[in-house]
Amino acid sequence: CQTQTTVNNPLKLGDRQTKPPHSCHYNMEMLGAMFVEAAKDMPDTTWEQEKKNGTMYFGKKEYVPASRCYGFAITRLKTIKADAMPEQEKCLHLMTCFANRAMALLKLKKWEEAADDATCSIAYHRKLVNKFKRPESLIYFKALHRRAQAYEALGEIEDALQDWFALTKSPPEFEKVIGKEVQARIISLSQKLKSESAEGGVH
Repeated sequence: CQTQTTVNNPLKLGDRQTKPPHSCHYNMEMLGAMFVEAAKDMPDTTWEQEKKNGTMYFGKKEYVPASRCYGFAITRLKTIKADAMPEQEKCLHLMTCFANRAMALLKLKKWEEAADDATCSIAYHRKLVNKFKRPESLIYFKALHRRAQAYEALGEIEDALQDWFALTKSPPEFEKVIGKEVQARIISLSQKLKSESAEGGVH
């Protein structure tokens, strides 16, 4: 279901929803050994408990421990072997934990890290849709929303605008929450992009 946004997308950039993260630190093909090593220094808790702790800290507006706990949950999940958790279930939990940590990082104004985590969440969502034929998740749109904010804070206007346009396809329950913001950001960033293009053409 689309919002009432009527601004046309001037970018024509294609689907950037699987754009690589800023840093290879989050490259999912390179994480295995790193997460196994990191797990050695972690508390002796389960990923479920760490995710719960992260949510508890977030609710208290303690964003540093929240992001740390979500990180512990991600590390625990990444080290779970295939015979202990089905791949589809693991992707679902990782999608959620990365999206949660992206929100905590936004609160800490760690824009690049937030964009990276949101991108990872989106990548896991795409895997769930493409490989396991799952429907689009609300978590996906939340991750898009967080990445749009992070990109905008980083001054990456085209990327931010692309994500804001993607959010015009949010499900009705989320559109009610962010619809006006989406429309406002699209108009504002479109005007800014147009202005920058005009200034770039003046000699």
